[in-house]
Amino acid sequence: MSTGIKITASIDELAHLEALRQQVQRHRIQMSNRIGAIERGDSNGNATVAEHFAGRFQGIEDELSGIIARTVKDHPVWPWLDEVKGIGPGLAGAILAPIDILRANSVSALWKYAGQGVTDGERDRPRKGEKLPYNAGLKRNCYLVATSFMRANSPYRAVYDEARGYYERTRPDWTAGHRDMAAKRKMVKIFLAHLWIVWRDAERLPLSPPYASRVLEHDGIIPPWRYVPSYPYSERLREHFDAMSRIVA
Repeated sequence: MSTGIKITASIDELAHLEALRQQVQRHRIQMSNRIGAIERGDSNGNATVAEHFAGRFQGIEDELSGIIARTVKDHPVWPWLDEVKGIGPGLAGAILAPIDILRANSVSALWKYAGQGVTDGERDRPRKGEKLPYNAGLKRNCYLVATSFMRANSPYRAVYDEARGYYERTRPDWTAGHRDMAAKRKMVKIFLAHLWIVWRDAERLPLSPPYASRVLEHDGIIPPWRYVPSYPYSERLREHFDAMSRIVA
């Protein structure tokens, strides 16, 4: 339930806010599952009480989402994300909150942290008894990005369509669902690569060579303005892509 007070926060608090939102969301889902169990006769709990607190959790979650959405508009990369069709302030906050762009000093580092990495030729996945090699919440939110891009018919959908066609031609042994998920993964990785380089540019951080070796070498030169043309990209960024074009050529 909203208090009616508009709470403000700083960008430095974004990660804490998103972690808190996810914690409340887990409680809300658990309470909703309990309601389902009561309705099925699998639990002797009080449905009215459970529904009351599920509603309270939903209200807190919504309020936190609103704070995150307002806070993210002060983020240095928000002006670019605001131009990305399919990305609103809430989803932007969920994506940006766990990322430390200083530690993610290459695209491959961001991919790995977001659960989109590859180790020894296989995509990173949970292994029994081992710590996750990625941020599970960020990986879930990357799936939401893919879903949003598809629903909004974002220009990034072109990456999906091309990849899906390629997998249908070259991977007849895969199921349709496997090809769909692989194409969405490719779409998300290109988006993350663009997020990384635009964010690094906005922070005046080095645009490191791994961007060329990890992205351009395998996918051709795909500048962010292909899918987000309305953003005023810096001359520095355009010169970086021109230099990479000459290297690849």
